[in-house]
Amino acid sequence: MKTIKSILLLLLLVAGTFACKDEFEDDLVRDNRPAVPVTYPGATTYGFNPYYTLPLSGTRQIEIQIAIPENAPVNIQEITKVVGGGTGINVNTLNAGQSLIAAPVAVNGKTATVRLTVEQFNAIVTGAANRIPASVTAGAFVERALMFSLLMDDGSVIIPTQLRIRVTP
Repeated sequence: MKTIKSILLLLLLVAGTFACKDEFEDDLVRDNRPAVPVTYPGATTYGFNPYYTLPLSGTRQIEIQIAIPENAPVNIQEITKVVGGGTGINVNTLNAGQSLIAAPVAVNGKTATVRLTVEQFNAIVTGAANRIPASVTAGAFVERALMFSLLMDDGSVIIPTQLRIRVTP
């Protein structure tokens, strides 16, 4: 009985060794990176998602810069949609949520700037917990998130990583 178990274990080990001949390069295990990387110039990239800091004591203006490399084979044709909310937003929110911009913004270049006020953000974002608060405790911050849908001039659509707005007093 002990010999049979040893033989079965050896056969299982041999079968496991030769069963995986692929290099694991399919969609399941590769990074999901766009052909054209999108960056947010001026954003801080400490940690996971890049963020801009918005002091409530300032102009209350959210200004987001979006850029693709100068040597990219395509240009950004337009920003088709911008959604905002809590940090849990994702592509489903982008598809189903109401856009923070009234109409697509024509770009036709490598860089774009989106400007919103805190009031515009709060008027469109649903749920009080997802809006930018009227005040923030000193020494603390609150984060809200934005996602974008970019139409490139070749007809492709790129959805860059989530951008956060870190709201400070």
